[in-house]
Amino acid sequence: MRLIVFSLVAGVVLLPLAAAGSPALSGIVPGAVALAGFLIFGAALLLPAVARPRRRGEEAPPLSDGAFLAAVILAGFALRVLVAAAIHTTGLQYTIAPDEETFHTNGLQFCLWLEGETPYRLSWRFLDSLQVGYFYLVGSIYYLFGVVPFLPILLNCVLGALTAIPVFRIARELGGPEAGRPSAVFVTFFPSVLLWSTLLVRDTPVILCLMLIISVVMSLRRRFGLWRLAAFLALLVALGSMRQYLFLLVAACSVASFLVGRAGRTARSFAVGVLVILGLLVVVRTSGFGVWELERASLHNLNLHRQYNSVPSAGAVTPQVDISEPVSALTYLPVGMVYFLGSPFPWQVMSPRQIMALPDVLVWYALLPIIFIGLANAVRHRFRDASMLLLTITMITVLYALVEGNVGIIFRHRAQVIVPMMVFAGVGFAVRRARRAEKRAELVPVPEAARP
Repeated sequence: MRLIVFSLVAGVVLLPLAAAGSPALSGIVPGAVALAGFLIFGAALLLPAVARPRRRGEEAPPLSDGAFLAAVILAGFALRVLVAAAIHTTGLQYTIAPDEETFHTNGLQFCLWLEGETPYRLSWRFLDSLQVGYFYLVGSIYYLFGVVPFLPILLNCVLGALTAIPVFRIARELGGPEAGRPSAVFVTFFPSVLLWSTLLVRDTPVILCLMLIISVVMSLRRRFGLWRLAAFLALLVALGSMRQYLFLLVAACSVASFLVGRAGRTARSFAVGVLVILGLLVVVRTSGFGVWELERASLHNLNLHRQYNSVPSAGAVTPQVDISEPVSALTYLPVGMVYFLGSPFPWQVMSPRQIMALPDVLVWYALLPIIFIGLANAVRHRFRDASMLLLTITMITVLYALVEGNVGIIFRHRAQVIVPMMVFAGVGFAVRRARRAEKRAELVPVPEAARP
C-alpha cells in the first residue's frame, strides 16, 4: 500500500514539475526535471529498505517485494521518459502514432471549453461517442498546467510503469512468490508495451484499467466486499469511457468468471456473480456504455470494419476474406489468430514501421515457450482462480483476430494481450525454475552416513 500511495503521489508531483519546462523544448527540459524528481523520491523510498546496517562479511539482505517493485517502477519510468523525449525531439511520433494529433486536438477543445472560450466540439470520428474519457483527461491537464503536450505523455509514462503492480499481484496469486517478480520485469520492459506508454495515446490507461479490473475480480472471488465491488464498477466505467467494446468484453468475462465458481463455494460465487450483474446493469442503464456496440454487434459490421482498416501501406491482412457469415468467420478465425499473435512475421518486414516492430516480435517469440508453460500450469492447477485472466485474453484475441485489417493496428492492439500474457510468463518462469531446482537436488549424492 505504501508503494501504491508513493507512486501515485509522485506521479501527481511530477506534473507541475514538468509544467515548468518550455513547450518549445518538446520534452527535454520537463522530462529531465521530472526524471530527477522521481529519482529523488524513489531513492528516499528505497534507502530504508536496503540500507540496514550489517556486519562485515554479512551478505546483503534480499529486497522485499515492495522495494523490488519500487526499483522496477523507477527504472521503467526513467526509461520511458528518455524514450519519450527521444521520440518527440526527433519527430518519430508522426511515424509511430500519427493519431497523437487526434488526442491532442480533442483534449485542447475540452480545455478551451473549460476556460469558456468555445463550445466543446469533438472531431467527426467521435461525435455522439461516449469514448471521450482520455480527451477529458488530456484537456484537464492542459487546463490545470498549460497546453504542454509532454504532460499527458509524462502521465502515460507513470501509468505504464505502475502497470507492474497489478501484474505482479496477479502472477503472485497464480504462481506463488517466485512468479510475481519476473512478470513485473517482463511487463515493464517489454518493447511495445514500453513504446505505447511514451506516446500521447490512450493505450496505457486502457491496459492499466484492464489489469486492475482483473486483479479486483480475482480479489472479489476470494472475498466479497462492497468496496471491492465499487472499485470494480468504477474501473469498468473508466475503461468504458475509453474503449466501449472492451467494457462489454471485460464485463462479460467478469460475470462468466464468477459463474465458474470455486470448489466448495459455488453458491457463494453465484451470489456474487448476481450482484456483479446487477451492478453492471445499473452502470449500463445510467451511462449508456456499450449500447451502440450492442446495436452494431454483427458479423456484417465486423467485416465492414475489417475491410475499412485493410490499408495496403500499413500491411493489409488478407483483405479479400469475407467474414460476414458464421461459417466464413469460423473458418478464418484460426488464420486471424495466427496473424494477430504473430505478425509482422520476420520474412514480411518491408516498411520502416515493420522494421521498428521486428525486435518486439522477436522478444515475443522468445517468450512464447515460457508463456505456454505458465498457461498450462495455471489451467491444470489454478483454472478457477485464473478464469478471469484466461477469459479476457481469449475474448480479446478472438475479437481482434476477426476485425484487425492491417499489421500496424495489430502491432498496437496486441499489447492488450501481451500485458496479461506476462502473468503467465512469470508463472512459467517460476515453474521452470522449480523444476531445475528439483533436478539439481536429485543429482546431489546422498552422504553414506545418511543412507538407511
